[in-house]
Amino acid sequence: MSTEKELITTGIGELEENVTLFYQQKTGEALRKFSSVLDRVLEIVDTLFFYKKEHEDFVLDEIRVKDTLTEAMNALDDGDMILLADIIQYDFIEYIGEVAEAIE
Repeated sequence: MSTEKELITTGIGELEENVTLFYQQKTGEALRKFSSVLDRVLEIVDTLFFYKKEHEDFVLDEIRVKDTLTEAMNALDDGDMILLADIIQYDFIEYIGEVAEAIE
């Protein structure tokens, strides 16, 4: 497994753990861990953007990624932790997982 794919896979695992805390309504714990998870999200996004730059045939919908993260931050600002968890799980993690499959 490539370093990029491993970083993304590990990051997805951390995101899923955090999402589970939100779904379990352990909001305090979830929010405490969320700052380190955000750092991981930035690593994932940076990795994908760099990989795309190095591999012309790699397909990444950068606008979709940006819009998804904007929606997630809006849900966080609104205090809607379930919506935040849904966006991370069903929009971000699922898309990033699909995209990561194409990384060699």
